[in-house]
Amino acid sequence: MFQKNRIIFIFALFFFFFFTVIDERYRQHQTGFGKNDLAVFVVAGQSITGSVNMEPIELYTNRAKIKRAIAAVRPAAGGTHFLYLPQSALLFVPFVLLHFNAMAVVWLVCNSLFVMFAYYFSIAYFVRDQIMRIRYSLLLCILAFSDTVQGLMRTGQINGFIWLLLVGGCIVLLRKNNAVSGVLFGIAATLKVFPLIFFPYLLLKRYGKSSITMVLTCLALLLLSLPWFGFHGVSTFTYDILPNLLRGDVGYIRESTSLFGSFMKSIQLGYWDWLGVSRKTIIAVGKNIHPVLVVGVLVLVSAVLYRRRKMKNATTLLMDYSLLILFVLLFSKSIHSQYQLWVLPIILYLFHFPLTRKTIGVHLTALVTLVFTQYSQRLFTDNAVWWYIKPATLGMLILFIVALWYPRWRLLSENKAIQR
Repeated sequence: MFQKNRIIFIFALFFFFFFTVIDERYRQHQTGFGKNDLAVFVVAGQSITGSVNMEPIELYTNRAKIKRAIAAVRPAAGGTHFLYLPQSALLFVPFVLLHFNAMAVVWLVCNSLFVMFAYYFSIAYFVRDQIMRIRYSLLLCILAFSDTVQGLMRTGQINGFIWLLLVGGCIVLLRKNNAVSGVLFGIAATLKVFPLIFFPYLLLKRYGKSSITMVLTCLALLLLSLPWFGFHGVSTFTYDILPNLLRGDVGYIRESTSLFGSFMKSIQLGYWDWLGVSRKTIIAVGKNIHPVLVVGVLVLVSAVLYRRRKMKNATTLLMDYSLLILFVLLFSKSIHSQYQLWVLPIILYLFHFPLTRKTIGVHLTALVTLVFTQYSQRLFTDNAVWWYIKPATLGMLILFIVALWYPRWRLLSENKAIQR
């Protein structure tokens, strides 16, 4: 039986690799890499190495120049915004080592491996189950066609690497190597702003070394970037770019799968017209209520995390990780649909239970949330809204409730078992 499961698992790995790398490479070549954000990373790296006629600070201040630089790298039109921290440009320097077409292939392979490793680590350390079980091989195969994975491969974004860093940081915490976990969280926070939410969590759980090394990693990379960006570049990002990122005023909010994105889309589709109030008024009221809702839910999440502060087992860490990620995804104004890939660990956990009469509800929850969060664009009308909420948003909300109200006695019993 083990040998059979092993063969199926190896087949699943090759299947996933084929459809995320070889098949996607062909499609990218046909479209001229038009939606591939790799070009943005390449230009950022070139601005550091001096191989493009553009100062690093112009990544934020000269939109016309960055468009021309990207057009010189990638023949087709696509994303041209650089919305990353200044120090992240240092991490993009390796992208200039190869010709763009060759680097696109390397980056496809890397993204596929990032997802597979994060998937494996989630099962082996969060779920603590045998990766060779047939259910996990089947899930990996169908994930190759999910909106999140295919979107990641198509756009060439950095989100697969960030998922691996976050999962890796949590796993290293479980293995008592707190200093290394802080470095991983710090690199993630250098690439995207939102992983900073893990800093107060590390303080709450009394992971002192991890919180210190996370800060030191961020500061070290920031100091290293000063020769290129200077204090003016840092202040430009801090005052011109960062406020928009924190408010979620980036991208098209109606396309977002956050609660606010669902709200805005439902207004556009006329779901609130029965109130007899203008849409502008409804939007204004929603914008005023949103920060109050965020603060209220943040207090609730903080209270739950505080009650779990002394529990440091795998299941508790999984639920805490899921709470933090889902809080960001649900209560930001605008989020990228690829971020829904990061909720897979808790879905995998729900799938790991033996299928019995008592666990049918758990497996149904896992199946529904998997479909809603990973396949909503493929299976439902694009940006469909069901009774004021998008399917993807509903799936994340269900998972948020699971992570928030997961039975405390289960966490306590596991924690006591580990202590013994």
